[in-house]
Formats: sequence, structure tokens, C-alpha cells
Amino acid sequence: MRKIKFLHIICGLICIILFVVFVIMGFFERIFFIPALCAIIGYMVIDKKYLRFPNCQAFTNIDRLL
Repeated sequence: MRKIKFLHIICGLICIILFVVFVIMGFFERIFFIPALCAIIGYMVIDKKYLRFPNCQAFTNIDRLL
């Protein structure tokens, strides 16, 4: 049975934190919206591939995984 690895949870949290930081910075300099877009796309990829329940592929909130 496959498990959700702690490393994938940490990578998801890092993507969320980077997204928030770059969005806040983007309000001052518009160029920072581009890395924010990359961070949210990275989170969506990690969420789709690794942060799903192994048996049914349903999703859960990231705070419940910790």
C-alpha cells in the first residue's frame, strides 16, 4: 500500500508559502506575479501526483496530512 510521504507534504507547504510571499510582493512589483504563478502550478502538480489518498485518489486538506 502506497503512503503519502512527508517530503511531499513539505514540498506542498513550501509551494503555498512561496505563493503567498510572491503574491504579497506582486502588489508592489508586478513582476513577482510570475513566480507566484509558478508556485501555484507547482503545488497543483504536487497535489495531483502525490497528495491524494492512494486507494481512492480523493483529496484532503494539507493541514490534515500533518
